[in-house]
Amino acid sequence: MSQTNRLSADFAHYSSALNRLSGVEVMHASFYSHRFAPHLHDAWSIGAVVSGIQDNAADAHSNVIQEGQLVVTRPYRPHAGRALGTTPCQYVMLYVSDARLRQQAHSLGLDDINLPANAIPDRPIAQRLIAFVFDLLNCERSGSPADASLNEECGAILDEILLRHGNHANSDDDLYAHRYERRLYNSLQHLQSHWNESVSLDELARRAALSPAHFCRRFSQMYGLPPHRYQLVLRIVNAKRMLHDGEEIGRVALQAGFSDHSHFGRQFKSCFGFSPGQLTRKVADS
Repeated sequence: MSQTNRLSADFAHYSSALNRLSGVEVMHASFYSHRFAPHLHDAWSIGAVVSGIQDNAADAHSNVIQEGQLVVTRPYRPHAGRALGTTPCQYVMLYVSDARLRQQAHSLGLDDINLPANAIPDRPIAQRLIAFVFDLLNCERSGSPADASLNEECGAILDEILLRHGNHANSDDDLYAHRYERRLYNSLQHLQSHWNESVSLDELARRAALSPAHFCRRFSQMYGLPPHRYQLVLRIVNAKRMLHDGEEIGRVALQAGFSDHSHFGRQFKSCFGFSPGQLTRKVADS
């Protein structure tokens, strides 16, 4: 593949007209040269690979996903993305609010959502998810409203994922991590509620009743990023929400703590695969 073709293979088609789907957004993307920086979302990320292979791990470990598999990432869990092999990776994503997914889990009789973090082999659901995203984006391109059947299909896909994979058994390591996570939760909550303020490592460590050095190690092990990087990503996530609400890019960049407009744009695109300008144009057109 030539360098030109590799670059042209990178795209992200993001739909902002998805308030019709009650807490769900979608994206269809392809990347080869672009490498997603470690980032997170404030929603459940549920994806399927159309073609190619990707690794979405944010650390030295790997989490390889390929055609016929699903990948699920919990809200506020860092992940990244890079194509493996000699061809681009094309994939689709659903971003589902925690409230929407938990409501559906509750209606199915599930007390909690225990979806595996590693690749989930499930070709029928992967293909169904891909078809749904393509149908929805085609509706948007043609100017047609997303009809009730698409909303019903979205709910049915989420139900199937929860019923097939929502009772994933926790390993002993998972249970140990969960117990330790409760100790760090106050610090994480403080960071999330003060995302655009100067938050000291000492303050976060105090809330977890740990020394700063020990806290930093444990936080990085638990959440995949050191606290200062995690806050940077939180700023970008909240900036995306503000842009989606129609706020102007320059104002959002300042509110998110970026004095340099271009630096904000680079950080934003490295996380999401599309620029702030692309998102604001989508919002304006929706």
